[in-house]
Amino acid sequence: EPTNAEAWAAYSVAGWGLTSFWSASAPIKREDALRRAERAATLAPDSDNARFALANLRGADRRTNQQAEESLRDLLRRRPDDKRVLRLLAYTLRNRARWSGDPTARAEEAIGYLDRAAALPGGDAAALTGKCSVYTVVGRYEEALAAAEASAALRNGAGAAYWKTGLQLYLVGDPDKAAQTIDAAPPAFWRQERNIVLVSRVQLAQKQPRLALGTLARLPNAWVDGGITFSGPKGLLTGEARMVAGDREAAQEDFRSALAVVDRRLASAVNDSRILYWKCWLLAALGESAEAQRTFVLWQQYSNFSPNDDLFLRYG
Repeated sequence: EPTNAEAWAAYSVAGWGLTSFWSASAPIKREDALRRAERAATLAPDSDNARFALANLRGADRRTNQQAEESLRDLLRRRPDDKRVLRLLAYTLRNRARWSGDPTARAEEAIGYLDRAAALPGGDAAALTGKCSVYTVVGRYEEALAAAEASAALRNGAGAAYWKTGLQLYLVGDPDKAAQTIDAAPPAFWRQERNIVLVSRVQLAQKQPRLALGTLARLPNAWVDGGITFSGPKGLLTGEARMVAGDREAAQEDFRSALAVVDRRLASAVNDSRILYWKCWLLAALGESAEAQRTFVLWQQYSNFSPNDDLFLRYG
């Protein structure tokens, strides 16, 4: 049914969900999901699902975030008990606050919407997991862990397992407890690169670098799309594991390989501060101090990223 607006809206939401979770390895890109949502809205401008699909994408773009917020508030007036709308409005507010430079600005409002979703009949494990992302942005890690545990108690989902594992490792400092959470995680947990990276960090904390290398072998590409856990060259992670294992020569080879990956990315994005950060890290690890210092100056010049943008890198 090529003119079914509801189908196009659902198709967009599903596609963007995959893109959000699997990034570069996703079967579609953001632009594809946006075209589907726009087609739905063209076919049925008054469709709540079409409007939701558009807001789902616009809320994740700083250029259209405010437009998404306005649309979602209107939707919420008509659908006050729609858990999807409550969650998405919370995430849209969270995103705006992060971009404003004051992540605390909308935190309480966002948490309020997630609490509303969680209080509806049947509960809402996704809303409880969503609270983790809001709490961590503003540095309220104990509350993030409590939300993750509440979500896992309601439903053993991959998202709750991710947050529980990370916070048990970096906040509580208990890699053995984090490993128990991993053991109890559902199969879907292993489908996301961020989770694979996190498992390897737990294994390194347990002083099991060979096990960590086996886990990292699950990552299919030289560049890892691990969101706030780690987005960077895989060779940096394997090199760290080899250093812990005492194999310095192999670690240096991995670092050199990772540096080549970084340089290829910089060729088409010369001012990308995240990539510059990893180049600086790798050069320092390879003992190339002068070049590392030069890259550090460039990173400072263009930086809109810092290690503090990565929750677990902050703790590490």
